[in-house]
Amino acid sequence: MASLVKSTAAFLSAIFLVTAWSPNASSSEISTKCSSSSPIEANSSSIVTFERITKFSPRARGDLALAIARLWKDPAPGELVNPIRVQHFMAQIATETGGFVAIEENLNYSADRLLKVFPTRVTPQQALRLAHRPELIANHVYGGRLGNDQPGDGWRFRGSGFMQLTGRGNFEARGKLLNKPLGKTPELVRQPETGFETATAYWVARNINVQADVDNIKAVRKLVNGGSIGLPESKIWLARAKRIFVTGNQPGESAESEQQELNAVEEELTNQGFLESVGPEESSDPEANKARLTEALRNYQIENGLPATGVYDEATLYTMSEPEPQDPLTSEELAAIQRKLQQMNLLSPGEASGPNDIADALKKFQSLQGLDVTGIYDEPTLQILLSDQNAPR
Repeated sequence: MASLVKSTAAFLSAIFLVTAWSPNASSSEISTKCSSSSPIEANSSSIVTFERITKFSPRARGDLALAIARLWKDPAPGELVNPIRVQHFMAQIATETGGFVAIEENLNYSADRLLKVFPTRVTPQQALRLAHRPELIANHVYGGRLGNDQPGDGWRFRGSGFMQLTGRGNFEARGKLLNKPLGKTPELVRQPETGFETATAYWVARNINVQADVDNIKAVRKLVNGGSIGLPESKIWLARAKRIFVTGNQPGESAESEQQELNAVEEELTNQGFLESVGPEESSDPEANKARLTEALRNYQIENGLPATGVYDEATLYTMSEPEPQDPLTSEELAAIQRKLQQMNLLSPGEASGPNDIADALKKFQSLQGLDVTGIYDEPTLQILLSDQNAPR
């Protein structure tokens, strides 16, 4: 695969985002208004501006891009005081929001999608009843969990904000940090400015800057969502961020970050089965590589209802980077998993068990069960670990 990546780089560079991108209408309108008064550009040394945000994500919703820019004051929010922290943070909130397109969880799932997203919480019969009924879905899958203890809490405290805050308990905890009544008025998190503030508060609370400082994308993603869901998408956004959110008057064009984005695109195509690794002889043929990649992109586009251009264009980027739905675990479920691992003598008892110990225990459990050895709470692992914890409701 590494040789395929190198040999196709020139081809990808030639076709890379060939569509002439521009912000959506609302973003353009706001940009015009801002250019005259320039309240966002008051701090000329800032690397986060409305213009750069919309260059980073051309389909960003205007009010969301504007909220980020307005709140990026000096000192910077979330202790985001250097480019690498900014780049990782922007990549993660872009991953969570599909490129600043929406800050409210989309729960309009089909029956098939429900079974894939919530396999331990929804039976086939329930999926048919709940399909395309977002409020019922939220109350079913989130009710009685994550601090939700009142009827309708699942819907009221559905995933919201730039970091997809979910559950009454999380809303209240973040509200205490921000001195805002998020437990009483959860709709505040679905407003751009508060939605952004909850994201920076979460970033600081999880001490994510430590991993951002060493450019550890896997560790950053795990701190954001507890696993590797969305990792390929966040790699694409991070590479873009490394070209846009840089010091200096104009965003730079880094060959390294461009290559990283191209690698991430290929990784996503490979993960989804559209691009296969080839041997050394085949990978040394530029024309063959070009044909394979074009075909992989075309098949991906057909599968996702896009124009089959065979080119990595804007529509393909946003389809690839649609946020993956998550099923957050409660503290009770995490405790139950830890107890089960301890009962199997895969994890030492006591409070000394840290994240590395649990990851090692999960790897041993996955190996015993014949699962992919990832060391994270992926869906096949959870289905087994929580099988006796989640009777159909």
